[in-house]
Amino acid sequence: MHGGFRGANDIIGVGRTTVPQAEPDIESSLAPVHYQDTYSCSVPRSAPLTWEQIGEAIRKAMPWWAVALLGVRNALVGWTGVKTRREGKGEGYGIFQLFETHETAEDRRVLSQADKHLDFRIVVSLAWTDGVQAVSTTTLVQFHNRAGRVYFFFVKPFHRLIVSSMMRRTGRAVRQRQGSNDL
Repeated sequence: MHGGFRGANDIIGVGRTTVPQAEPDIESSLAPVHYQDTYSCSVPRSAPLTWEQIGEAIRKAMPWWAVALLGVRNALVGWTGVKTRREGKGEGYGIFQLFETHETAEDRRVLSQADKHLDFRIVVSLAWTDGVQAVSTTTLVQFHNRAGRVYFFFVKPFHRLIVSSMMRRTGRAVRQRQGSNDL
């Protein structure tokens, strides 16, 4: 993981893992997977987070400039038939409401979106070990055609910036709300 120690009450680490988190069951449902990455943060906690807390923390962590970029993206690709709205498709709280819920388990939520040019899955995983809460997001993408490859070529750098920023901001929010029930 990139990142490092900042202090006893700070984020332990945030960054893109050098080897993406293995998600063999998800990978097989989306085979072939053409792109995959994992970003994570680890934060000291007195108690594990709930799915409601983490969903809201991730949703609120979306930087303003990413919202602006998504608006530009929607304006540019809307005329092509690419999906531009992600409202009320999922279950639960925060970010989990934005996408279709593909799978729900105790330690992870799998969100999905299918489109004519590509499909993707977002796997949000939680782990609790020795007073440290780890939150990981793994993105898996399958291209359907050349349009999907071209589209993702331009989107990938922004995807990396947005997700790494969101995980860093999620880690900060979790740390700052230590002991609070609402993020």
